[in-house]
Amino acid sequence: MPASAATIVSTGGAFAAPASDLTIDFNNAIAAPFTASFTNADLVQGDLAGFYAQPGFSDGSRYAAVFGNGNLTITSELAFRTVSFFVGSIDAGNIVELLDATGSVLSSFSGTAFSADADGDQDSMLTNRRVTISLTEGEASFAGVRFISAQNSFELDNVVFAVPEASTWALMLVGFGMVGAATRYRRRKTTVAFS
Repeated sequence: MPASAATIVSTGGAFAAPASDLTIDFNNAIAAPFTASFTNADLVQGDLAGFYAQPGFSDGSRYAAVFGNGNLTITSELAFRTVSFFVGSIDAGNIVELLDATGSVLSSFSGTAFSADADGDQDSMLTNRRVTISLTEGEASFAGVRFISAQNSFELDNVVFAVPEASTWALMLVGFGMVGAATRYRRRKTTVAFS
């Protein structure tokens, strides 16, 4: 896997998501600019022994569970430098990959990067944590995140993407401006008919 100089901050018991319009809480449909694909993964609630456990300190709402040899991939039309998510019962078999716009892996992190005690404990503040991954200067931005589990189960909730880079916003604004101008130009076109 590619090496990474990203900064990882892991905070025990911090379930609440930072305020952002770019939050995926799994209680509502995943909306633009994001899309998600589930492979041997699902949205669940509560506990099912041997399969998944509600993340500790959560609000009891739905969350994503990635089962053994499965993955959840979230992609975006935008580029980001920071992502934050809450992980329940972190274990060494949890893997997070940051992806470029083509789906290629930019960086990869195992559960041991999020907690030194990555033993899958369902109730410990050491293994139920808010994890924030921020790219350092010089690293390429990412347009997707893949959550992979080697065993049952990688539980996660409240995925938050930081505001995109200024250059991304500038390109979006130019694009929106062009669409608006094209729409306005089409409206000006009138046809006159005489009888």
